[in-house]
Amino acid sequence: MSLARHKRFLGIDLGGANIKAALMNGDKKVIKTIHLYTPFWKNLDAVNSSLKKIRDDFGETEYQFITMTGELSDVFKNRKEGVLKLTKILTRVFTTPKLRILLHNMQFISPRKLKGNFSSIASANWLATSTFVSKKMKNGIFLDFGSTTTDVIPIKNSKVIAIGKNDHERLFHNELLYTGFTRTPLMSLSQKIVFRKRKIPLMAESFANTGDIYRILNLLPKELDIQETADGKEKTFTASCRRLARMVGLDKENADVSEWKKLAENFYKIQERLIYKSCMKIVKSFDPETEINIVTAGSGSKVLEKIIKNLILALGNKKTKHFPIRNFIFLKKNIRDYEVASCASAIAVVDLGLDLFKSRNIL
Repeated sequence: MSLARHKRFLGIDLGGANIKAALMNGDKKVIKTIHLYTPFWKNLDAVNSSLKKIRDDFGETEYQFITMTGELSDVFKNRKEGVLKLTKILTRVFTTPKLRILLHNMQFISPRKLKGNFSSIASANWLATSTFVSKKMKNGIFLDFGSTTTDVIPIKNSKVIAIGKNDHERLFHNELLYTGFTRTPLMSLSQKIVFRKRKIPLMAESFANTGDIYRILNLLPKELDIQETADGKEKTFTASCRRLARMVGLDKENADVSEWKKLAENFYKIQERLIYKSCMKIVKSFDPETEINIVTAGSGSKVLEKIIKNLILALGNKKTKHFPIRNFIFLKKNIRDYEVASCASAIAVVDLGLDLFKSRNIL
């Protein structure tokens, strides 16, 4: 059965700090995306508000396909409680019987079948996006640099071959890096930083985050500058310098602008090195003659360009190519690059849902 072009389908990624959504028609064309900062560790009402906004902005949809990582938030006592409570909110907002939740085996279940599936629902968004990418390329790395974490996923012979299947194992195998584009506290990147040609121990305080370094380096677009700052104050160059100065025991006035820019750049280099090392571990697992492609997504994907250039140089393989995930998605023309990159997981889950349901003649 062919899908009518006018039918619309919704994909949602309930992330730990952001909720992303994508609207797709029956021809698998992405019509609209939305990325909402949702700090629900403060108040679960934030999830309800964001989901209502998505429902109201996108209008009626045929099916809603869901993936999540927000269940790991410390507002819940464990992941099981997180999955249950988030699903309860979802079913209150989307009252149709056509809401489906993604499992790790790339199947979808209705909310009535949660029992026994909690661990298979938890933290499945990386698998949705990497599975989507694996259908578009044979061998390579999928690199998703989000606000909070970085996924480094190997793909061989069009299959996701990640060793880790849960957060704990993925952390151990360096496939999940807890370092992100805007939310990572700078104290977590290193114990020391070079400043004025000396290595200075960092203050173990949440004075500044990675959003500050990318704001100072003019690499954080206003449209993606949606997270709170460490001190809850303004998102300006000057305020970011002030927060950065505290990390090395100084005030902004103790150094000039060029010195704060240099310090921000040094923090960026540390984060870049963390991601690069993880990528190189995967690269070494491929045969030297293998054509390796690198696909990028996430709110910070533009920042990855330098890392990718270095990876390609290290490989010395002229066949290696870089593709932003946008290249593999059928899009309405007015959707901008950053919208696609930051909402890739939501696009992936609705795409996977449509494929599965079409194959079963459900739609």
